[in-house]
Amino acid sequence: MLRIAIVDDNLEDAKVLQGYLQRFSEEIGETFVVEVFDDSLDFAENYQPVWQAVLLDIDMPRYNGLNLAKEIRRADKHVCILFVTNMGQYAIRGYEVDAVDFLVKPVQYQNFSDKMQKVRNILNRAPDDAVIIDCKEGIIKMPRREIRYIGKAGNNIVWHTDRGDFRRRGNITDIEGDYLGHDFSKCNSGCIVNLRRFDRILKHEIHVGEAVLTISRGMEKSFREDLMKFMRRF
Repeated sequence: MLRIAIVDDNLEDAKVLQGYLQRFSEEIGETFVVEVFDDSLDFAENYQPVWQAVLLDIDMPRYNGLNLAKEIRRADKHVCILFVTNMGQYAIRGYEVDAVDFLVKPVQYQNFSDKMQKVRNILNRAPDDAVIIDCKEGIIKMPRREIRYIGKAGNNIVWHTDRGDFRRRGNITDIEGDYLGHDFSKCNSGCIVNLRRFDRILKHEIHVGEAVLTISRGMEKSFREDLMKFMRRF
């Protein structure tokens, strides 16, 4: 499953890209999670490295796509950036941010399909960063980036993921070796957080999407150290 962001202030153009992505996903038999952002500055200020690809317009008010791409690349070395623009003369500057390629509006589907296949080829060459979740629902192979956090509920371990919640009986210590050291950190004895997915920290709380998790006093120092090491990499 690919997570793809479309950043374009023209919602009609964004709608065309959404339709193309839907068609392409059906052709290749792969699920995409697509979200549209029409405010480039807001996207830059709140960027989290959870996307595999960003389809990015260049000509946008407040914050143009080239500057936004530079901000994205500072935070995320691996995301595939694909410029979609009516300013073809500037797209060549994509080399500055290691962009995959560019599309000129109005975008034709065949060209779009070719560029998205190029994105998929790049992503498929990336090192496999998946874990096997052996849970009540079955045995699931899932990229670590799709796991928001792992917690306890009674006698169960619960994986809170982009695909939903998965659980099995056991203790956090049974599975922490698959996550700690891979951009995950324990915020308390019963919770492991994906550092790529946190939104903010307020006092002794960490916010991951709508979830508010407690940072225990005993683990606060090590958790913040792990977080700072992670952030310094970008």
